[in-house]
Amino acid sequence: MKKLLFSTAALAALVLGASVVSADVQTGTTEGSTNGRNMYSQNPLNQKSYVSPRDAMDAATMVVDGHAEDIANEAKQTAAVVEAQKALDSAVNAEANHQYAENVATAQAKYDETLEQAKKETRNKYLAQLSQRYIEAAKAQGNFHEESPEQANKPNKMRIEEDYEKNTGKKINLDDRSEASKSTEEAVKSAVEAAKKDAAKAAKAGKKDAAKKDGQKVLPNTSAVK
Repeated sequence: MKKLLFSTAALAALVLGASVVSADVQTGTTEGSTNGRNMYSQNPLNQKSYVSPRDAMDAATMVVDGHAEDIANEAKQTAAVVEAQKALDSAVNAEANHQYAENVATAQAKYDETLEQAKKETRNKYLAQLSQRYIEAAKAQGNFHEESPEQANKPNKMRIEEDYEKNTGKKINLDDRSEASKSTEEAVKSAVEAAKKDAAKAAKAGKKDAAKKDGQKVLPNTSAVK
């Protein structure tokens, strides 16, 4: 039997891996980083400056849905599915009679329904466990944030862009990775710097003109020599 990938140790390793990724991008050197996060990361835990329950669930969903086969294997071992399998086997191995096809079809439908329910419950179990571990890791890192229902229901792209603007004062479009506008503070700062440079240039030019005029005054009158 294939070994399942969802042992407690494996889940702990996944959480540790997420924490390490977060720590790695806190240098701010990652392209598109916002307060130590990478908005272009595929990992929802690293896309914003915080981790919310929705981010934890999104990340857990990516991991769990990547192990559908393991989920199915574990679901097949549950008591309800084992019993449904026995009933199906019994129907298939029964002596042929006028109700044989109907009995097999009924047993098969019951097995399929039971298996789907077991897979759903198994999937939900690991989603809850893994998302909770991501939340605990975020709390330990100090970047957990409880979003309002309204904010949590927004498209993730919008949530990332709003987080970037909140932390940098700049708007950004993730589709083309460009800053749409500078913050008011940065615009004022740029204007002040530009004004200072212009004033410095004007002052420098004024000094040159004054020096030129002074120089002309002290030049000897060569016409008298002639």
